[in-house]
Amino acid sequence: MCKTLADYHEEYQGLYKQYDSIVKKQLSLSLDSIRAKKYWQEILPSADLSVLADVLANALYCAGHEILSGK
Repeated sequence: MCKTLADYHEEYQGLYKQYDSIVKKQLSLSLDSIRAKKYWQEILPSADLSVLADVLANALYCAGHEILSGK
């Protein structure tokens, strides 16, 4: 059976949420670098780079905005 657009959307959202959670934990310092490194070593070989790029672009933009606006 072929995947529908809704299937792809659900898959994208699931991956986005997973990657975003780890990035946010790292940026808030609630995840130490050793555990983060282990997670990324496990996930990166099979990561969907398009989703990861979206997460990183958004997270870094938001972090930069917070720094520059003094929040």
